[in-house]
Amino acid sequence: MADLKWGDVREDWVDDGGLPDVLVQDATSDDWDRVLDVVRDRGWPTKYSVDGDVASMPGNVSPIFEIRHDKSVRWEVRPHPDVAVNCHFFAIEEIGFDVSPREVVDEETFDAFCEFVTAIGRALGKPVDVTADGAPSDVFMRYEPAADRLVRVPPPPTISLLDRLGGRS
Repeated sequence: MADLKWGDVREDWVDDGGLPDVLVQDATSDDWDRVLDVVRDRGWPTKYSVDGDVASMPGNVSPIFEIRHDKSVRWEVRPHPDVAVNCHFFAIEEIGFDVSPREVVDEETFDAFCEFVTAIGRALGKPVDVTADGAPSDVFMRYEPAADRLVRVPPPPTISLLDRLGGRS
């Protein structure tokens, strides 16, 4: 399914205790509703809970954000039986999910995760970044809508002190 292969990105999925994030910036409530629709259309199993109790998922995102500040909300999407992608509805302007690197462990689970990211990007026509936990600028994968593909974003080059000093020793 994905242009990327597990072997291309395996080193980015190290279990360091963090949960990589899936982020869409500059989101609107309409974008959120499209994400809900994509998940429903794909038939991916989901579980929605409020304060830890399983509840019925609303038809759109408005009621979720109305209660979000007073209650703990979580939406689990399973694009693969072994992969849970979780949303906590932190901000309307940023669609965000997290995933455990302990669940994305081989080509099959990686492809399912990539299908999830790509489906969201296509539905929204927006970039979707996969980043280190809590570090939106530390992108290691990105869905690029113009190219309609998910790509690996290499880490920035490291600059040594010697390079900063202009090669002086």
